[in-house]
Amino acid sequence: LVDWADEEGARFGRSLMGSAASAGALDAETELAHLVDRQGVKLPDALAENGITLDGMQTARGYFDTLDAVAYLELHIEQGPVLEAMKKPVGVVLGTMGVERYNLRFIGQAAHSGAAPIHLRKDAFLAAAEFALACREISIKYSGKTPRTRVVATCGVVKVEPNFVTAVPGSTEISIDLRALDAKVLKRMLADSQRASQKAAKKHLVKVTWSPLLHITPRLFDETLMKLVRASIKEVTGSAPELPSGPLHDAAEMAAVVPTAMVFAMSSPGISHTRLEDTPVPALDKSIRAFLLTVDRTLEHFAR
Repeated sequence: LVDWADEEGARFGRSLMGSAASAGALDAETELAHLVDRQGVKLPDALAENGITLDGMQTARGYFDTLDAVAYLELHIEQGPVLEAMKKPVGVVLGTMGVERYNLRFIGQAAHSGAAPIHLRKDAFLAAAEFALACREISIKYSGKTPRTRVVATCGVVKVEPNFVTAVPGSTEISIDLRALDAKVLKRMLADSQRASQKAAKKHLVKVTWSPLLHITPRLFDETLMKLVRASIKEVTGSAPELPSGPLHDAAEMAAVVPTAMVFAMSSPGISHTRLEDTPVPALDKSIRAFLLTVDRTLEHFAR
């Protein structure tokens, strides 16, 4: 039983801190030393208040190895609408999607909205908007008909300058977050997105630059453990729907070092990070029972 540190990363922005350290995937000095929260508190200072140092975090993998762990199992709410739409209380998680996240900057020329003719404008916002629409089409293009082949593309942040009503936007920043369970598909989505940005920039007479924010490879869960999860969920509910996880979980870090599987409980409504987020008690009961059965089956499997 493990209580991971800072899975969400809400305060300093670095998710999966504890599990990444335990998996040996965290370079604490490079990734954490510079992080500051909204109140200006540095992450190393916050750690020090709790008796933890960046150097000490480097020992986490060594400690994990002493545990001789044979498997990692995690129960989590779905945080999405898929199980609710299927009217299924519990699901098998195929793995966590890979992520390609970037910030783009379209650079044109600010101008007076009344004085600049449309055909002479270098409107950075129009280029960014066209890019966003192209990314939606890219996600539609690559999305398959099964949960395993579902992909998403999201432009969640847009910042326009000079940002007042009588100015043609001279600069626009826009984020792109691409997710897929198949690494090859994710690579093609990124390439298409890059081409789409260049096309939009050329059409609107602006330039575009890309800055990386996050790169995470897809993590498929262990097939043997997933069979045990399927059997347990079917025993409790009669069926075992399968779906990938778009959000990241500590299981994503554990999957790189030990056989890993996850169980999803239905979210209703199918939204997350809001006070409305909930799991109905019947679904919660079934998911817990299915998870505990999975634990029993896993222990039996590795005891052979």
